[in-house]
Amino acid sequence: SRTSLLYQNASWMMARWTAGLLDANAAQTDAWEAIFDDLVTQHREQLLPEVVGLLASLEAQVHAGIDARQLGCWLAAAELSYQRHAALVVPAAVQVLQGIGPGQIAHLQAELAERNEEYRDDMLFADPGEQEDARVARYLERIERWTGELTEPQQQLLRQEVAGLPDVARPWLDYREQQQAGLLERLRAPSTAAELAHYLSVWWVDAGRRPPQLVEASSALRAGLPRLIGILDASLSDKQRAHVLEQIGDLRSGLEAQHAGARAPDPPTAGICTDAKDGPPAA
Repeated sequence: SRTSLLYQNASWMMARWTAGLLDANAAQTDAWEAIFDDLVTQHREQLLPEVVGLLASLEAQVHAGIDARQLGCWLAAAELSYQRHAALVVPAAVQVLQGIGPGQIAHLQAELAERNEEYRDDMLFADPGEQEDARVARYLERIERWTGELTEPQQQLLRQEVAGLPDVARPWLDYREQQQAGLLERLRAPSTAAELAHYLSVWWVDAGRRPPQLVEASSALRAGLPRLIGILDASLSDKQRAHVLEQIGDLRSGLEAQHAGARAPDPPTAGICTDAKDGPPAA
């Protein structure tokens, strides 16, 4: 019910979040909510069924026990779904951004700078040990949302596996700031709708313009995640596994209730891996 409530109010929440980011007036906020209403309708018809399918597939994998290669296929399918979501958002973002003035662009710049500073405070530390501790704590927090509390041996296992994964926090912030600067430059120019759409698509959909070291580290991180998840899955108690299944099932059922009558898509993993033995496509 919580998921259903959030989805039903998604356009209102997006409009308010955007209004804060851009210091919008009441007329803009109302106009943007209409844009986001259309966006949610498109999402419900075009993409929500595949999200439900992905969750159902993951639910089945957790129930049976995670296989790292099969999970790699699922992650590849989820990445493609993410790209389709980002592509859906771009036209709405362009509509919003083309309607803001110089003062709002300056407000956006200040908001982005503040959020980047918060990122630095939370994610980046001069001391390598502190940086690693913070990294492990972030992984632990995200995992325990799904599993409930991990035991001490599980936490040690997590620390050991995280140590073998690349830390992309600093290069990712550099990339994000680079892309934000490019967006602000184009807003001040100003740019045409097509130019803005192209810039956002390359950034949000393709993760383009990344430096080679970030591309390499991101690929290594993506390749290592199935092993990490598989090892943790094998360590789950019956209670923890039931908690994971409950969390995924609640999310799936809440979203499933929102797409009745929507066009059924191809299976989420179609064209990715026909068999777990094939493994995911090369990064």
